[in-house]
Amino acid sequence: MKNCAIILTALFFACKSASYHYRTPTINATPLSRGGEGLLGVQAGSAGLAAKGAYAFTKNINVNGWASFFPEGDDSYNSREVEFSLGLQTNQRNRRITALYLGWGNGDNELDKIDLAGSYNRPFIQLQRSRFMGTLYRERGFFDGYYGVRVNYLMYNGKLGANEFDDDYFYYEPYAGAAFGTNRIRLEFVSGFSIKGNKWKEGVRLYPFWANIGLAMSFGKKY
Repeated sequence: MKNCAIILTALFFACKSASYHYRTPTINATPLSRGGEGLLGVQAGSAGLAAKGAYAFTKNINVNGWASFFPEGDDSYNSREVEFSLGLQTNQRNRRITALYLGWGNGDNELDKIDLAGSYNRPFIQLQRSRFMGTLYRERGFFDGYYGVRVNYLMYNGKLGANEFDDDYFYYEPYAGAAFGTNRIRLEFVSGFSIKGNKWKEGVRLYPFWANIGLAMSFGKKY
């Protein structure tokens, strides 16, 4: 435990040492198990604050969305962002689902200490494997678990001081998460990395690691 704390502390201060121009928000990843099921949730953490929702039209098709903001902190970074996606799921087998999400994000942000302001669009594709309605201790509790990867294409239009610029590139987000609780309300944790590739220090820099915790409420979920 002590070694884990040391590693996490080192990662935190390593991330704080540079000026990161864009902080990826959370991922809308909670699996929906059947048609007619809906979800509402809130999350908070290293990627800011977010409220999310989802609805399954059928067992194979759902829509998802969230809105988030990053309040100003010590480094005077702040942002506002919305995202919408269409989810396509396989038929569940042994409460396991593979899903493909196609989506679009849009937002704007500022980093006052370097006089940066910008707006951006972020189309993405997301592949996810999920396990839903697992049982805990004689079916007194339940859990969902999931992992996947999201591929984003960030189109950033910004102004750094008096100079305007554009920066477009792909970045990748492997992630994993889980939710534990009752049939209706669960505590959810999701964490991932934002990987830009071999041009990490060029152009718009990404915050490399994020983790969020929140509550998710399901409607129409059946055991």
